[in-house]
Amino acid sequence: MKKRIFGICLLLLALVALPVFAGCGECEHVYDHVCDTVCNTCGAERTVSGHRYDNDCDDRCNKCNALREVGEHQYDNVCDIDCNICGAKKESVTHTYDNACDVLCNICNALREVGDHVYDNACDAFCNECEAERTVADHVTDCACDGECNICGTTLQAAPHTYAGDCDEYCNVCKDMRETTVQHTFTSECDTDCDVCGAIRTSNGTHTYSSDCDSRCDVCNYLRVDLKHTWGSWVSNGDATCEADGTQSRVCSVCEMEESIIDSDSAKGHSFGGYVYNNDATHLKDGTESKYCANCGKTEGTRTASGTKGHSFDGNGRCKGCGLVAPALSAYMVYESFESMQTIGAVFGNNTDGAHSKSLVRILSPTDGVTYTIVSRGGLTDSNIRALKIARAASNKETGNDAYIDFVPQQSLASKHVVAFDIMIGSGNKSNISFSGKTSNNGPAFNNFFAYRSSENALYIAGQVVPADVDFDTWYSVAFVIDNSTRTYGIYLEGEHVISGIPFINQSYDPQGEAGVDLYRISSSGGKTAVEFYLDNIKVYNGDYAG
Repeated sequence: MKKRIFGICLLLLALVALPVFAGCGECEHVYDHVCDTVCNTCGAERTVSGHRYDNDCDDRCNKCNALREVGEHQYDNVCDIDCNICGAKKESVTHTYDNACDVLCNICNALREVGDHVYDNACDAFCNECEAERTVADHVTDCACDGECNICGTTLQAAPHTYAGDCDEYCNVCKDMRETTVQHTFTSECDTDCDVCGAIRTSNGTHTYSSDCDSRCDVCNYLRVDLKHTWGSWVSNGDATCEADGTQSRVCSVCEMEESIIDSDSAKGHSFGGYVYNNDATHLKDGTESKYCANCGKTEGTRTASGTKGHSFDGNGRCKGCGLVAPALSAYMVYESFESMQTIGAVFGNNTDGAHSKSLVRILSPTDGVTYTIVSRGGLTDSNIRALKIARAASNKETGNDAYIDFVPQQSLASKHVVAFDIMIGSGNKSNISFSGKTSNNGPAFNNFFAYRSSENALYIAGQVVPADVDFDTWYSVAFVIDNSTRTYGIYLEGEHVISGIPFINQSYDPQGEAGVDLYRISSSGGKTAVEFYLDNIKVYNGDYAG
């Protein structure tokens, strides 16, 4: 059944197509060109691909040369000669610029090279081509009086000529000459400078001088320098010193003018003689002697005077040696020096054997190994200059071998009094040394006023260290101002005030009347360590410190 239907379809198709094939068989199609779609003979139509052009500006088909209408070429601007679509070139055009100095085309901004701006001269501020303005320097003239610029010839406002005076012929600025009828005025016949304008004349009178060494003209007082003095010989002025050269002078025999110069190598040099005693020994210190220059009195050196000694006062304040009465320091003064004391055996006298029992100084019973001897003070050869030496060698014994020296005045002490003495720490000392006080009637324990600590080589006051080292084998003068009424004390060292108002450490002292501190002690404390210190010029008096 399916085969029959397919056969019928083919038959119908053949019948439909028969006329067409019958026509083609009779005509050979002819076209005008490859793009023509209708046969010129039979009118049969065909399908073709269409015209072909190079670009949108091409008006003829590349295949059939058929002509079409197209738009104009496309350019960026009127200065552009290449079509943006097809690249076709048009005739060249001229760029437009504002002026000859303009480097960018006003239409297309094309850049060109141009020359420099053109000016008439260095003073011209505007370009001749484009009127561009530049900064120029000021006009140049010969001077302020010149009215024309040297560069551009511009006429300027000139300053008026100035003259030194009515008789001045030349302008002070430009030196331009003028005619003037005013005459120059001069002070004298030999004056060269006009008094009005300062002009110098060439024809003038001759200066007049009294002599060849006269420096001032007799007429005009003109000062000249080419003097011709008649000098005498150089003579020393006798003003040389030991260290500085003197001068020498000479005098002009005509005008008596004098001039001086340094007389080189005329210094005399010092002339020192032997040592001369300065007569300055006091009851506290030995005297001194110095060498003096016989010419100028300068001191070359000073040393302790051999054979001099201080005063030795008794309990009444009178020197035992010369009878000098000491100043009235207070109601009384007790003084102890060691010039007249002698060593008793190997030990200085003490209260045990009765020697000096009424003395200011009282030594306790001899302690193990401690010696109290009278020695020459400061190494002087004069045996009268003496001091008390307290010494002990190092020991294995821990206690009971320290030295004690008490100051016990025989008169009663007022509430405020002074205890002063000289002390020297020997280089062999390794022990601590302290100064303390208490009441003589077995009152409270000692109050420590002052202490030297050997391990630190330092002084302590009221438990505080004094920031200064102690020099061995050097005498120091010390004074304590004791005030029992306030239970305070002060200290002077080498006559200089150190401190006041230090409170007693032991506050149990009876402050009433004379029941206060009146016994003072210098003692060592160091156990096994060696002891070596010296005392001299011990003084106790009522009142305040008197130096």
